[in-house]
Amino acid sequence: VFDKTGTLTTGKLRVDAVEPQPGWSADAVLAVAALLERGSEHPIAAAISRAAAAVVPPGAPGNEARLADLRNVPGRGLTATLNDERIALGSPGFVSEQLGLALPEAVVALAARERTLVVLAGESGVRGAILLDDSLRATSPALVAGLRRAGKRVLLLSGDEPGAVRRIAAAAGIAEWEGSASPERKVARVR
Repeated sequence: VFDKTGTLTTGKLRVDAVEPQPGWSADAVLAVAALLERGSEHPIAAAISRAAAAVVPPGAPGNEARLADLRNVPGRGLTATLNDERIALGSPGFVSEQLGLALPEAVVALAARERTLVVLAGESGVRGAILLDDSLRATSPALVAGLRRAGKRVLLLSGDEPGAVRRIAAAAGIAEWEGSASPERKVARVR
């Protein structure tokens, strides 16, 4: 059983695209996402922080924002209160569930791009989506092929969006995979 990020892939996620919703800019979406991710060592947090640092200068609006009640839900996302508004950053299902929002069809359709999809929203609506990508390790296909030749069943379990997991599984030669798996689901499958 393999995880995806940092195991079959290099673990060096990078922001592939930022898709802001009306009234928001890509830079503003990145700035708020980076504010929430500040201090996290997760590969998604690191990628968002790097991308934000490249486009959002220190002292830009939002850097002095009032952030409170930051809560991390492993494998799903983050919630907080930002300037008195409840916000969430994470998987589409997590954000929708936390804020009771129906996601716009344009955001839901981004899953078809087969990248890791992170949504940023507040109680007033969705602010944008961030698509992240990671590269398959050059050694992963040979490793999987060797395990299969040895008679082993190979499974990929990941908390990432199913499209992103499907793409990496296919590139590595893995037929059995599961995306959107919570940490608890991964443990249950391994058991």
